[in-house]
Amino acid sequence: MSDESTQLRFTALEQQFGAVASALRDGDISQLESLSTQLQQMTVEFARDLEGFSALASMSSTQLRRIKALSQGFPVLRESLLRRQALVDQALRVAVPATHSQTYAASKTGPYGAGPKASGRIQSFTA
Repeated sequence: MSDESTQLRFTALEQQFGAVASALRDGDISQLESLSTQLQQMTVEFARDLEGFSALASMSSTQLRRIKALSQGFPVLRESLLRRQALVDQALRVAVPATHSQTYAASKTGPYGAGPKASGRIQSFTA
């Protein structure tokens, strides 16, 4: 991989990362999915190109810093996506409560999840 093509890939990857981050910040859901898919494809292709140790060994310190900055940015982006997902899920529960199924719903037929039943009888235990 030549130095010029590496620089072009870095630039494209950083621009795509920035586009996903700005779509997430702006709440542009229609763009977020397609931009995230493109970012994933670009990242996989770039990682494939860098698989060999010789590719990493031949990189300059600037390129290695750029890789480190991107690798530190991905978990932050992922956490932001998860926060956005939680926010949308909560909004959905409020707007359309019928779509939310409870994990521990009360059972009408069995003893599990129901309170104790009083029979009115006192049982005695003898040893």
